Amino acid sequence: MARAANETASVRTIRRRNWADILVIVFGVWALGEAAWGPTLFTQNTNDPGAGYTQVAFVVGGLLAVLGMFVAQRRRSPGRAMIAVGGLLCLAVPLAYHAATPWMIMGTAVLIGVVLIVGSFFAGPIPRDIP
Repeated sequence: MARAANETASVRTIRRRNWADILVIVFGVWALGEAAWGPTLFTQNTNDPGAGYTQVAFVVGGLLAVLGMFVAQRRRSPGRAMIAVGGLLCLAVPLAYHAATPWMIMGTAVLIGVVLIVGSFFAGPIPRDIP
């Protein structure tokens, strides 16, 4: 009976890790896309100092997320830390703007940051066999 519980827990862990890895990769690439198009979407005035920070935060955050995923395949803790730092950078984007910006646009930055931070707790080596 105890063995069945351990096997079930490991299946749950494997599935959770698989989904976390996929979400971290997708949202990391999304952050890189936001770096390319984000400043023009986030503000009508590209002279706003927040536009420059947005590009830097999304480039560095996206790269940290994707590279952290690769690192997490070998060493879990440093990879998870890289992903979490990338998420924190994206989460701080709304604080950089001086001009009023629509909440929906800022919501995308917060969504990316939250998903990367939550995904960092579960990221790790992708199992070979997913039950």
